[in-house]
Amino acid sequence: MPGYPVAEYGYQLSEKEKMAVTKYAVEQGYRFVMPPSPETPIESVNSPERLAEARRIKAAGADVRIWTAGSYTQGMQNRMVGERPEWFARDEKGKIMQYGNSYPVYDLFNDGFRSWFTNIMIDAKNAGVRWVYRDMDGAAAGVRTTWGQTIR
Repeated sequence: MPGYPVAEYGYQLSEKEKMAVTKYAVEQGYRFVMPPSPETPIESVNSPERLAEARRIKAAGADVRIWTAGSYTQGMQNRMVGERPEWFARDEKGKIMQYGNSYPVYDLFNDGFRSWFTNIMIDAKNAGVRWVYRDMDGAAAGVRTTWGQTIR
C-alpha cells in the first residue's frame, strides 16, 4: 500500500493559520492533515474541540489523522484511573500495571473499556477522522486480566 503524505501544524498557529496550512496542503495533494496532539489521552479524541477541528479539516478537503495513547493513559493522576479503576490491568498483587512505571495500562479485554473506546472512535469517525495512530499498544501485549488476576 503506498504511503500518503501527511501535513501537520503546531499549537502556536491561529485558527486562520491552521486553515491556511490545511488549504495549502490539500492544494499540494496531501491526503491527510494531522492536528497537533502530543500526550492526547483516549478520552480527548472525541472532545468537542477535537471533533470541531476534525470537521474543519474534512470540510477543507482532507482526511483527518490523529494520535492518541493506545492501551495506556498518562499517569496515575489521569481521571480514568479514579473513575474506572476496573478498566486497568493488574499485576499478581492487584496493583495497576504501569508501562514504564508511569503509564497505567488498560485491560483491552474489559468489556466496559472496549465499549467506551469504541464509542469514542465512532464519534471521531463521524466527525471525519479516518486514521488513528494508537501509540504504544504494545504496552498491553500479552496481558489478560480475569477476576482481578493477571494471566500471561
